[in-house]
Amino acid sequence: MTGPVPIAIVGLGRVTWAAHLPALRRMRDELDVVAVIDCDTGRAAEAARTLEGAVAGQDLRTAVAAGARAVLCATPWHTHADVVEEALDLRLDVLCEKPLTLDRRELNRLRRREEASAGRITVGYMKRHDLAVREFVELARKAGPALRQISVRIVDPNAAHQFMSLMPPGFTPHPAGGNGTGTSDGNGGGKGNADAGGNGNGNGNAAAVAVDRILGPDVSASVRTAYAHALGGSLVHQINILHQILGGDGLLGRLSHADLWDAGNAVACGWRHGERLTVQAGYLRAPRHRAYREEIECVTESGRIVLRLPSPYAQDHGGTLLVHESRADGVAASHRLEFPPESSGFVQQLHAWAGQLGGEDEAALPCPAEAERDLRVVEETTALLAEAEGAPPPFTRP
Repeated sequence: MTGPVPIAIVGLGRVTWAAHLPALRRMRDELDVVAVIDCDTGRAAEAARTLEGAVAGQDLRTAVAAGARAVLCATPWHTHADVVEEALDLRLDVLCEKPLTLDRRELNRLRRREEASAGRITVGYMKRHDLAVREFVELARKAGPALRQISVRIVDPNAAHQFMSLMPPGFTPHPAGGNGTGTSDGNGGGKGNADAGGNGNGNGNAAAVAVDRILGPDVSASVRTAYAHALGGSLVHQINILHQILGGDGLLGRLSHADLWDAGNAVACGWRHGERLTVQAGYLRAPRHRAYREEIECVTESGRIVLRLPSPYAQDHGGTLLVHESRADGVAASHRLEFPPESSGFVQQLHAWAGQLGGEDEAALPCPAEAERDLRVVEETTALLAEAEGAPPPFTRP
């Protein structure tokens, strides 16, 4: 790479302010933000003031005029397809926050559009780039046939106290991750958690309208919330990591159970992978919890591998890896690895993307084909949740 790649940011919500902008300011030698785009002109102007040489605008024409070669899309999920398609039409590469989309028809359309374009789509599975996650996946892969259980546990406040200290003065977050009407608040999915799926009654919530379009009229509000938030908005990250461990379509067609409670704010599901391995995943939204908790554990025939990750908004510490083994001679051994803040997913993802844009020989980055595979797992789980409530499944289960 001969110099920094000029890029534009589209969407100036909490993820951009809390994660992307701090990282990008420290890596101007790799990625140079030349334009910031948002429907909220005040937010765009504020962001431009923090980035030397960047211009503010409301559409991608500003980005092209400023010389951008690529776009970081951090708008609400239901707007991703439109932003990504426009960027591809302009021959721009795109790093798009997850989920790329929760609508498989949109996803397939994006894949076709990418094939016909000079631009490339990279899906923002940032956790997958975290150095602690990469080490965890490598150890789990090495365990191979000795794996007996993989479990995922997430407790997520999904509340303003997680990120408001990182926001600019006067920042007003849209409720529960997006008001669905613009491009300014991250990658969330609804106007409120209990009714995030909406009911299509013309309440102006574009995210709810999108979920209505995907799931149809017969699915309950609880299942809609589980689909848009617990599964499609959170656990899709871990589903991608599980596929990295298991290889290929390791979860597809293997769903054994799924349950939800607390109006869809909590979900538990599991898969049987062969005769000797079970995979469990659970998500709980708990707004009054002060701290985010995420743990993935692999249990093997003779030990455990435990990954613990901080809040995605944390800037002062990284992940932790614990390895417990029983050796052949019966002696137990344990070691602990603490990873620094700069090893976090958001930072490492941007480094990897910069390398790809600059033509370096980087490992394959997450692509729309992966997003489609992971979305199919989300769809299978949602179908089982709907069936448990007596509703016709919105998706066909194998």
